[in-house]
Amino acid sequence: MAIIKLPLACILSYFIGCFNAAHFISTRIMHSDIRQYGSGNPGSANVLRAFGAKAAIAVFLIDALKGYISMQLPLLFGIKSDVAWLFCGLAVISGHNWPVTLKFKGGKGVATTIGASFAFAPLLTFIILIISLIVVAITKYVSVGALFGIGIASVILLFTNASAPIKALACINFALSLFQHRGNIQRLMSGTESKFNQKSGKNAG
Repeated sequence: MAIIKLPLACILSYFIGCFNAAHFISTRIMHSDIRQYGSGNPGSANVLRAFGAKAAIAVFLIDALKGYISMQLPLLFGIKSDVAWLFCGLAVISGHNWPVTLKFKGGKGVATTIGASFAFAPLLTFIILIISLIVVAITKYVSVGALFGIGIASVILLFTNASAPIKALACINFALSLFQHRGNIQRLMSGTESKFNQKSGKNAG
């Protein structure tokens, strides 16, 4: 039965990830598509710059909840395996990053990664989140805090007694985060990256 249950859990995880909170809140509540603002990224950082802190917090919490819920699916299906966590974690983050509902152009997976990580390492996730927020407060760049947090969490997990699937999930997530933030990295290097407290206006056209 696990042969059937695990693929089903992964498929459900992917479609949970496909629900994009930034797009939903911006279009249904703000009546304006977040993809037309700033970087065009449908994520909490761009929502913060476009619509303010309340909307951004709501987006972050929903995206994190997607990750956490997806990591509970293996247990709901009666699968007790870190391998199941690995695949469901990758599935929900892939759904967030490349949602079929938005023509495979989604967010960057940071909040969803945090939610997924909280399922198996709550204390470490909380500590890294606080450190990341401090980095953002110092540098004024959300991308720097996000990459630093996910990167340092991956390194820490590699040197703990975490299982091989969990270590693999952490490393793959960091690689995916680097890939999704490639534009941010280029802008950081060129000095054109937007700061978290910098308002995003609606793009022309």
